[in-house]
Amino acid sequence: MRIADEIVKSVGFVSRHTDPLFYGGTAFLVQVPYDEKSGCLHLVTAKHVADAVGSDYVIGMNGKDGQPLFAKPQGVQWFFHPTEPDSVDVAVLPFASARIRDYDISPIPVEIFATDARIAEV
Repeated sequence: MRIADEIVKSVGFVSRHTDPLFYGGTAFLVQVPYDEKSGCLHLVTAKHVADAVGSDYVIGMNGKDGQPLFAKPQGVQWFFHPTEPDSVDVAVLPFASARIRDYDISPIPVEIFATDARIAEV
């Protein structure tokens, strides 16, 4: 099965901020609608990845020029499941960059997520 380019372009890598970088895991971008014309980007990874890279991390994604681009968010912390952080292996990070237009990214829209109604249709 071939994965659509739009989905592939949602993927990035998470690394602890070291020299050289050693990626600790993958992450994907999700766009949550803000209004009819815009949305907020969030980076989603596994909680165990976020725990492994800690608070000093780097996000790597492809640039439109084919070269990797790196973002090092300052003071932005991962969010974990609010009621079951020890049993839900997911972490979410608000994602923004002054160079956002330089990235070759296509965030996943929440409209394609599996919902109870969509699952019931199958």
